[in-house]
Amino acid sequence: MRSKFKWIFTLLIALSMQFSFAQEKTVTGTVTDGKLPLPGANVVIKGTKGGVSTDIDGKFSIKAKSGDVLVVSFTSYDSKTITVGTANNYNVSLKETPKVLDEVLISGAMGIKRTRDAVVSSQKQIGNKELTQASNPNAIQALTGKVSGLQISTTSNSVNSDTRILLRGNRSVTGDNQALVVIDNAVSSASVLRQLPPDVIESVNVIKGAQGAALYGAQGVNGVIIITTKKGSKKDKFTFGFNSSVDYENVSYVPNVQKDYGQGWSSGYQFLFPDAADPRNGNVQFSPYENGSWGPAFSDPDWAGSIVPIGIPQANGQFITGKYEPIKDNIKKFFKTGTIFQNGFNFNVGGQDSYVFLAINRQTSDFVVQDDKLARTSFLFKAGKKIGKFSIDGNVNYIAQSTSETNSNLFQDLIQTASNIPVEQFGELNQHHWTPYATSPKWTVKNERTDNGSNIFNGILALGYEFSKHVNVGYTANVQLRNTEYKSHKNAFKDEINTVLNFAPYSDNGVTSETYSDLLGGNGAGVLTSNYFENLSTTTNLYGDLLVNFNYDLTKKINFKANLGNNIQDSYFREFSQGGENLDVPGFYHISNVLNAYNPTALKNAGFNNRTIQTRRVAAFANVDIAYNSYLFLNVTGRVEQFSAVKKSYFYPSAGVSFIPTKAIEGLKDNKILNYAKINASYTSVGNTTAVAAYQTNELTRIPTGFPFGTLAALAYNTTPTDKNIKPEFVNTLEFGAQF
Repeated sequence: MRSKFKWIFTLLIALSMQFSFAQEKTVTGTVTDGKLPLPGANVVIKGTKGGVSTDIDGKFSIKAKSGDVLVVSFTSYDSKTITVGTANNYNVSLKETPKVLDEVLISGAMGIKRTRDAVVSSQKQIGNKELTQASNPNAIQALTGKVSGLQISTTSNSVNSDTRILLRGNRSVTGDNQALVVIDNAVSSASVLRQLPPDVIESVNVIKGAQGAALYGAQGVNGVIIITTKKGSKKDKFTFGFNSSVDYENVSYVPNVQKDYGQGWSSGYQFLFPDAADPRNGNVQFSPYENGSWGPAFSDPDWAGSIVPIGIPQANGQFITGKYEPIKDNIKKFFKTGTIFQNGFNFNVGGQDSYVFLAINRQTSDFVVQDDKLARTSFLFKAGKKIGKFSIDGNVNYIAQSTSETNSNLFQDLIQTASNIPVEQFGELNQHHWTPYATSPKWTVKNERTDNGSNIFNGILALGYEFSKHVNVGYTANVQLRNTEYKSHKNAFKDEINTVLNFAPYSDNGVTSETYSDLLGGNGAGVLTSNYFENLSTTTNLYGDLLVNFNYDLTKKINFKANLGNNIQDSYFREFSQGGENLDVPGFYHISNVLNAYNPTALKNAGFNNRTIQTRRVAAFANVDIAYNSYLFLNVTGRVEQFSAVKKSYFYPSAGVSFIPTKAIEGLKDNKILNYAKINASYTSVGNTTAVAAYQTNELTRIPTGFPFGTLAALAYNTTPTDKNIKPEFVNTLEFGAQF
C-alpha cells in the first residue's frame, strides 16, 4: 500500500514538472544589423500568427514557451530563427540581403513587367523615397531634375500652376508634344497627376524611348510616364502613417529692367519740369504719373537723390514722395511669402493573398499674390484579394479642389513700373495709383477674380485568372469622371479724378488743378465695365484593357513571353457657358445679375464655349519577349489602332534588343571594377494624331462673326476645311543606348 502511494506521488511530481516546463514566459531581446538596432523588425512564433515588432531601439518582448521557434525578419535582410530554451533573453543579428539589381521588375506599357536587363529602350524608375524627399506638394514638380531628358516647364505660375512635360524635346510642329501619363495601368492626364499627392505614389517609371511606349500607339509617341500608387502591406497587422509638412515660397526673381532712367517719358507735357535735359533727344520730362521709365537719368546731378512726387495724388490730396533713385527689387515687394500646408494619413493591412490601403491627404496653399488660395482634399482606397486562381484589385481615387485667383495679366502691369516707384506704398484704389495708364495691381487683386472648383472620381477594377502557370488573362476597367465649375468676375471702375494739385516746392512749373484734370480725366484706366462669366464642364473617360499573357521556357536557355491585348477608350466632354457685361447690383455675382448677356459667338470670342465632344479609340496589340540565357533579350511589339478623328486604322510597330556583356563574357563576370554593363538598340514607328481635332474632318459650316444678331442667325461655309483622308504624322525613332 505504501509503495502504491509512492508511485502516485512520483507521477504527480512528474506531471507538475511537465506542466511547469510548458508554461509561457516572457522572452526579450534585441535585433540589430550587427552594429545598429533595427526598429520595426518582426518577431513571430513559427506556425502561429502571434508576433511583435521591435521598438525604436530594436528591442522586443514576447510571450513564448520553451521549444517555440521564433522567426525574426526585416525588409531587405535575411531571416533568422531562434529556438526558445531556458534563457529569457536573446540578441539577434541579421545580415542584409544582397541586392540583385537585374531581378527588380519594372512596370512598363500596359502593366507588362520586365527586369531591367530585358528593357530594350531608355527608361528610368523612381521610388517613393526619392519622390517625396523634399515634400513637394506637386507630383509633377517632384520629378524635376531626377530624369535625364525630362523637361518640366511651368507655363503659368499661380496657386495652381500649369506645367508642360516633355521627354527629349519637341517631335511635332503641329500636334501635342507632351508625354502621356498612365496611372495604375489606365491612361490619365497631367492635370490629374498634378493633383495626386506624391505620398501615395509607390513608383514612377519614365519611358523616354519611343519603343517602350509603342504599345500605347499614337498616345505614346512622346514617351510615357507610368505612375503606380501604393498598395497595402502583406503583413497581417495594421499599419498607420502620418505626415505633415509646411513649405514657404517667395518670388525668386523678376525680369531685369533698366535702372538708368526714372519715371517719365522722352516726349510729353511741357509744363512738367521742362528744364530736364534728355541725353538722347533733348526733350525729356519728369512725370510723376507716367508708366514709362524714360525720364531724366538717375545720374543727372540736377535730379540724383532729390525728393520728387510719385504717382497720382492720394485721397488727402498729397503726393507720395521719394528719392529720385532706383529701388532694389521694387516690383518683388508687391508679393508676399506664400505658404503650403500638407497633412496626410494612411492605413494599410494585408496578408499574402489580400491587402487594403487607405490614404487621406489635405493641402492648403496661400500664394505669393494676396488672396490667391488653393484647398485640395484627396482620398485613395485600394484593396485586392486572391482566391485560388482568381484575383481582383480595386482602386477608388477622389480629389476635390477649389482655387481662387486674380487676373493673370496682373504681372504685365507690374513690369511696366519705373524702378524709382515704391510699389508697396500704394493702395488698391485706382484713382490714387502711381499711373492712370494702367490698372492698380492691388485693385486688380481685389476686383478681378476667378474661382474654380473641380471634382475628380477615378475608379479602377482589375480582374485576373490563372489558367495555368504558363497562361493567364487580365482585364483592367477604368472610369474617370470629372466636373469643373469656373466663375470669373470683374467689378466696374470709373476714373473720376478731380483732385486739386498742390505741388508745394514745384509750384513754379505752371501746374494748375485745371491742367491736371484735363491731363488725367480722360486717360488711362478710364471706365472699366463690370462682367461675370460662368462655365460648367463634365468629362467622362472610359478605358478598358484585355490582356492574355503567355510564359514558356522553350529550352533550358530560351524563355518566351507573349501578350495579346485589346484596348478601347471612350471620351465624352461637354461644357456650357454663359455670362456678359454690366452687373445690375455691384458685388452680386450671378448670371441673373448680368444686364447685357453675350450671345454664343461673343462668348466664344471671349474664350467660353458651348459644345459637346465625343471621341473613341479602338486598338489590338501584341508584345513578344524572347530571352536567351539571361543575357540576350529581344522585344517586338505591334499595335493596330483606329481613332475616330482619323478616317483609317494604322499599324505601329517596334523592335529592340538588349545585351548584358557582364553576364555573357566570362572575363567580365564577378569583375570588381565593372559590375554591370548593358547595350541596347531599338527601332519604332508611331503616328501622332493630336493635331486633328474631333469632327475636324467633317465640319461643313460655321457660325460667322456677329451672329446670332438679335433674332437673326446665319451659317457660313468653312473656308479652311481639313482633308478627310488626313493621315497621322509618323515619327520614326532609331535608338542606341548603353549602361555601365
